[in-house]
Amino acid sequence: MSGAGGGAGYDSLNRKEIEGIIPHRKPFLFISEVREIDEGKSGVGVFDPEDTPWITEGHFPGNPIVPGFITAEAMAQTGAVILLATGDYEGMGVRLLGADRLKWRAPIIPEEATVYLHVTIKATRKVGDTVFGTAIGEATINRDRNKPVFSGEVSFALVKED
Repeated sequence: MSGAGGGAGYDSLNRKEIEGIIPHRKPFLFISEVREIDEGKSGVGVFDPEDTPWITEGHFPGNPIVPGFITAEAMAQTGAVILLATGDYEGMGVRLLGADRLKWRAPIIPEEATVYLHVTIKATRKVGDTVFGTAIGEATINRDRNKPVFSGEVSFALVKED
């Protein structure tokens, strides 16, 4: 069952619903779906590199590999959706503050892989009108859903948008 935020029960969100939650748009909206959502706590983002062919045009011609930081950005987008979809942060936008402990274990080759970003919100704290948080995650691909190809941690801020 699909449905967007506001505290309503949902277990997946599609691209159109994601666009109603975070400001990212093509060509920089990398996730097309968020599944297995545990409101405000965890979920699985889906990123299909073939939806964004420009990311591998120069990385590397004849041997395309998804740039590592694109995977980190897709993980951050997944985390933002998990938090903002709850409806608890109405009128807030997300800003990426940092990335730590990033590890790439295998290349992601676009025509061979759909990427599944398993993200958990580790902590949040409110300071004034800003909410700071950390998310941890790992990515697997459809070739082997049990073997991570990427892992890391991102920090972010939820800020009031005008």
